[in-house]
Amino acid sequence: MITIAAGKITFVSADANDPTSEDAVIASEGLTVLYKDARTGRILQATAQRGVLFLAKTSTPSTPGAMEFSAESVRGFYLEGEATASDGSFNLRAPQLYYDVASNRGVMLDAVFWTYDAQRSLPFYVRAKEVRQTSAEQFSAKNATFTNSAFFEPELAIGARNVTITRKTREVRELLADDSVAPRIEPYNEVTAENITLRSNDVPFFWWPSYKGDPEQPF
Repeated sequence: MITIAAGKITFVSADANDPTSEDAVIASEGLTVLYKDARTGRILQATAQRGVLFLAKTSTPSTPGAMEFSAESVRGFYLEGEATASDGSFNLRAPQLYYDVASNRGVMLDAVFWTYDAQRSLPFYVRAKEVRQTSAEQFSAKNATFTNSAFFEPELAIGARNVTITRKTREVRELLADDSVAPRIEPYNEVTAENITLRSNDVPFFWWPSYKGDPEQPF
């Protein structure tokens, strides 16, 4: 289900004489979109100053203060004005974002992407001209900068022309564990990057052509 709440909500009906016209919800004065997938338990929350929900023909609004729709009845939503999105693990911030609900894809310009490495107790930030969510488990970025600092111009960072981050799982067998014991399933992030540079105060001082692997296990 997709629920929206905002200071002001306007429902716009499609023009019956225009086959390309569609229903939409225009929200402003502070907007929150909550997307819950009952099958997987995944929850995506997005906020912005204003936005638009693009609806299918079968969509039906509920109460004026907070509208709720099935995911199948929402084609996508556009948010602008300090837009943020989070699923509890991956977080994004951008001036504008668009999310295609049917295909689990999204695009954000001049975006900041961040997550947290619980094993090392370190944050992980990616700043990029363009960030795309290409599936529910994969993000890609162009002209990206990696750092563990929230500052806009960190002292030390890694730059890359193209980056793809994919959430995967792997089997982990404990040392000296009995063969009859099932291996533990561990989630991890696989990173693929091209044209990599190490930067100090945005000045490149080392170059590497490409990388693919788990940054938490470099060797």
